Amino acid sequence: MKDQHDKTTLEMIDPIRRRGRPPTGKAQTNAARQAAYRERKAANSVTVTFNRADIATLKLVLANPREGLGVDQQALDRIAQALFDAAL
Repeated sequence: MKDQHDKTTLEMIDPIRRRGRPPTGKAQTNAARQAAYRERKAANSVTVTFNRADIATLKLVLANPREGLGVDQQALDRIAQALFDAAL
């Protein structure tokens, strides 16, 4: 048995360690994890409401953009695809 005040002698028997990854104390509940996921997902998208009558006009504008705007064609294609998917 080792003296409690002895700081230089090593332990002869290692303390019993639990199996697996050690706990960090930062575990989240499932609700907190889901709320964080929804917050991250909401940060990547924007919700816009159009009248159904205006969808045809928007499709026409996206298909024939002005040359002077300098808008990337890939961005227009992504917007048009999102609009077509939402209009169904």
